[in-house]
This record gives sequence, structure tokens and C-alpha cells, in this order.
Amino acid sequence: EIKPCPTRSDYPCNGHGTCHSMAQLARKDEALPLTNRSVDEELYFYYADEVDQHSYGYHEAWDSRKIHGCVCDSAWKVGLDANETQTPEWFGPDCSLRHCPTGDDPETPLVDETNCSYAVAAGGRGKGKYMNKCHVDCSNRGKCDHTTGTCACFPGYHGANCGKRKTAAVGLGSE
Repeated sequence: EIKPCPTRSDYPCNGHGTCHSMAQLARKDEALPLTNRSVDEELYFYYADEVDQHSYGYHEAWDSRKIHGCVCDSAWKVGLDANETQTPEWFGPDCSLRHCPTGDDPETPLVDETNCSYAVAAGGRGKGKYMNKCHVDCSNRGKCDHTTGTCACFPGYHGANCGKRKTAAVGLGSE
């Protein structure tokens, strides 16, 4: 029996991702957080295919072509390399959830929360290289609605990513 990709619609991965077998997922760099070549090369051979069996002597796992998972779409490049973000735009097992716009927290000027250079990625799946980016929903200054991918900013903040402070004009009140 083959287990298809999860979905809540007529489209695999809800139309926000692509469906792959475990063998295929083990070889996809963009399949984070499921796999990452830089963490452990062994991951690529765990779900060995015919070529790997002959080249490396590994055997195909029983579920390598029976269980499927989604690689979710993203408007930005996903990964652990420079100028890549560790988290995709769409996420969840069925790609039904959407991250909100990202940004650096305006209240921490000495810290850039979006900088993931050399930071361990969620789940311990590797470290971001120099200039790697973390995704920070709503700049930590709002609540993300993951069904729509929009921020509801906390009082005193505004903007698509809640990264701007509202300022009060002297004698005129606040915005």
C-alpha cells in the first residue's frame, strides 16, 4: 500500500508544494527540515535507490517508495547556505500553513533576529552558513495568522511585518 502526500484539498500538498517519496525527499536540498546534505551524508543513503545499492552496498528501506511527503513552496530560497532562509513560506505536513512577512525586531537594535549565520537550525538539522537567514514572523511585534499569512501588529507597531514603530507627534496625539 502506498501512502500519498497529506492534503485537505483536491491537490497534493494543498497546491502549495510538491509530493515526493521518502527516497526522493532524502536527496532534495530544499526538503528542509526533513533532510540536509550538510548534516550527515548518510541521510542520502538511508533511502537508497538502485544506483546507491550497487555503488555503496546499502539496501533500499522498505518504505522508500511507499511513504510520501510534501516539500512546501516558498517565495524565497530555502536552505542553510548564504542568502537562503531556513524556513519555507508554506509549511506543515500538508503545506496548508503560511508564514507571515519576516523582519528584524525593531526593539532590539543590537541584535538581528533574522541573522542565522552559524546558528543551529530547528531540529538540529545543520548550521546556517555565513549570511544565512532566520524567518521571524511579524518581526516579533505581532501575531501571525498562519491561515492567511498576515500579521496583526501589537499596539505601537505597524507595517506588513510589524517592523515599524508608531510615533506620537508632539501636540497632535499618536498615529
